Amino acid sequence: MKKIFLVIIVMISSIILFGCKEDSYQYNDESSNQLNGEADEQSNVDTTENKDEKVSEYNFDNECGIFVCAFSEYSIYDQGVLAIDVMWINNSSSDLGPGDDYTLQKKETGTWRTLEDETFKGSTGVISFIEPGESEIYRYSLFEYTDEIAEGEYRILTDYLGMGSQDMKIPFSINDQGEVDISLDNQQKYWYTSEQRYDDIDGLTMEIEEELYNEFTKISAKLVNNIDDKFTYGLYFALEKKVDGVWKTVVKDINFEGAAFNLIGFTLLEIETVEVTYNLGIYSYGLNAGEYRIATTILRETLDGQDYGPGNYPQYQVYGYFEIR
Repeated sequence: MKKIFLVIIVMISSIILFGCKEDSYQYNDESSNQLNGEADEQSNVDTTENKDEKVSEYNFDNECGIFVCAFSEYSIYDQGVLAIDVMWINNSSSDLGPGDDYTLQKKETGTWRTLEDETFKGSTGVISFIEPGESEIYRYSLFEYTDEIAEGEYRILTDYLGMGSQDMKIPFSINDQGEVDISLDNQQKYWYTSEQRYDDIDGLTMEIEEELYNEFTKISAKLVNNIDDKFTYGLYFALEKKVDGVWKTVVKDINFEGAAFNLIGFTLLEIETVEVTYNLGIYSYGLNAGEYRIATTILRETLDGQDYGPGNYPQYQVYGYFEIR
């Protein structure tokens, strides 16, 4: 079976920022909103979701009077909130890159205490880059800190690239309302709405071995090519679940922030069917009941037998559907 290299960047991320240096840049901690930062793409974050858990001072309408601002969606949240949406605003003349590492701090007797010794670590340095005059919304997961989050003052500590590297402190408060619930049924409310980045193609399908599962760690599937042309497939996949009628990308358990995959690709020949195994072991505590699908991307090598050439291969989305009960 011929092997070629795929260029696929995998991120199931919940968002984090780069090199948090407490002493590199100072802000007014009493300010209800924060400044300075830079980023660029993404966000199918549904900011209308779970508004019943966020109870005071909607901040996304705030004006940003300096070069870079980062506002939490609300100033006050009910305890038990599992993610904070943050709007980054770039008023500078250069691209802004919010880092993908961050940590969480709580104010105790006038002093900020870091709730974890290590920051969440991303894989690319920055989340993305935001062009001058633009804004983006990113979601910061609080799953890891759930046991320590109770009523009090908090801030997300991160940094960004843009006119150099500088710190960003994003404050918010948590009241004594609500309750802590880290069940999967609650976590899935905070997952991103899935985005189909590429078109389907007639004649290229995925067949899941079983349509209904109870317990398992692997899914056996077949990639079926009924087209008289070559394609390239890899081991990368995303797992999605239908939540309240909407497909969302699964971010599994409180420690799961993403997964790495082998980037080697394989050729799917003309009119060929191949067997593929998708390892769901990364979703370590199992999956709750519901409708799921595996999403993967396949590259087309040829059209009517003519090679597109490296860098020109069109990409297509393929789904395989199954259910867990």
